[in-house]
Amino acid sequence: MDAPWDEALTPKKPEACAKNVTGIDFTKMKACFDGPRGDELLKEASAAFTKAFPKPTFMPQISVDGNVVSADYDDVKKALCKDGSDAPVC
Repeated sequence: MDAPWDEALTPKKPEACAKNVTGIDFTKMKACFDGPRGDELLKEASAAFTKAFPKPTFMPQISVDGNVVSADYDDVKKALCKDGSDAPVC
């Protein structure tokens, strides 16, 4: 079964998120996702990931300002704060 965006598990959730959280027109977003521009963006994202992590890697793979960081919460927080985040946790 092909269920993009987990629609089979969470019907209408992507549409509600687009509308209520981001204010994005879901119909336009889905058309982009399903069309040639969606394919282009996926290729660009894949190329960016491969450039950042050229060797085999495990998920999640996290980087902060181009530096690979352990997925441990404290390590991520420390790296983000050191990089200048103004999040309250810093």
